[in-house]
Amino acid sequence: MAHPQSKCYISLSKDPKDIILHHPFNKQADIILPYEAYEVVKDEVFSQLSPAWQYHCLRIPLSAILEKDFYNKYIKTGNIVMLSEGRIEADNMYCMSDGKLRLSLSKEYYEKAGLVGKPARFGGRKGQRWLVEFDLRSDKMMHGSKALERIVWSFTEVLTGPMTFLFCDLYQHKSSSSQKVPCPILEKLGSAPRILQPHIEISGPLTVPSFSAPEGAGPIRGTEYTRETWKEWALDIHEWLGMVAIDADRIKANDTVDPYLSTYQVPNPSKNPQKVTRLRWRGMIPAGFIHQTWTDLCGLLASKKLPAAVEWAAITVHGFDNSPISWGDKSHSSLTGGENCYTVLRTVKPGGTEVVADKDAMEIDQQIVASTGREGEKRLQCLTFEVVGSQDEHS
Repeated sequence: MAHPQSKCYISLSKDPKDIILHHPFNKQADIILPYEAYEVVKDEVFSQLSPAWQYHCLRIPLSAILEKDFYNKYIKTGNIVMLSEGRIEADNMYCMSDGKLRLSLSKEYYEKAGLVGKPARFGGRKGQRWLVEFDLRSDKMMHGSKALERIVWSFTEVLTGPMTFLFCDLYQHKSSSSQKVPCPILEKLGSAPRILQPHIEISGPLTVPSFSAPEGAGPIRGTEYTRETWKEWALDIHEWLGMVAIDADRIKANDTVDPYLSTYQVPNPSKNPQKVTRLRWRGMIPAGFIHQTWTDLCGLLASKKLPAAVEWAAITVHGFDNSPISWGDKSHSSLTGGENCYTVLRTVKPGGTEVVADKDAMEIDQQIVASTGREGEKRLQCLTFEVVGSQDEHS
């Protein structure tokens, strides 16, 4: 459940690609879909997940990433995501994505390192934490250059202690032999490779809510009552997906939990309970992997002749609470809750829906995705949720 001070942004017009690909540091991804649909597409889904992705755990000093072999292969000509372990409110934290190295430093280490940065917007009293950013792909960042040598000095003289990093090479599948032969550079650094494999769990039968908004309700047009009804329906769907993710007893069709202990009830339940499949990945999960997996799944569902009642699917992704950034280059902290997660729900909607585009006070908008087609055709509808902590520039 989100922290009381966090915000949830709901949209029917936002392209899921923009949400997924701009969120680089992901620790958990859950795909939830009906068991009936999963059985139809599972073979093709797993064939598209091959070869499996690897990520690595490294215990190295920060200076190791500037050593020539690592620097040239993984930063100058490669592409990686990398995040240090620690607490962003108390420890020096480091991350890298798209060739940009970001440091979140205490005031003491910032002054000793002699680097140029800016005060952190979050993380305690003003001036107690500082953010430093380097574009290591810049033409100025060459071995022997003053710009890079100044950073090397800081890493070898001040920011010297070994740190535990999670590391993922985003170009690991470009070479056909990359999965068969361990990288000597990573082996030299004591890499502990790990495989991203989904844990599959089948639940149910579960009581499933209606994925159609109440008649006449919408996020923008209509009366205040109909707008509030739509918002409540959308948040109820989000809560139900969260209950599926934790395998809550309260949504099971044979639930016998005393309502005195839990008052939760599935909103507007459908008549027919469904078995539901959850695929869960944990680790350092690349945004590109998440986007490709989700896109492939949606394409497979669209290509099969499934009843509309079982053609829905959802993905929920959780970011690292202690990452210095969340979406894009938005700074992030976790003092009062480090939420930076999102959910995308894909459903089908019978044809004949008007497209609207506007915003209301809660930044909720509506537009039917892929809403062209003939009368009576199934048309895709994509509902997105972004949960953002109170200390995050994305909010």
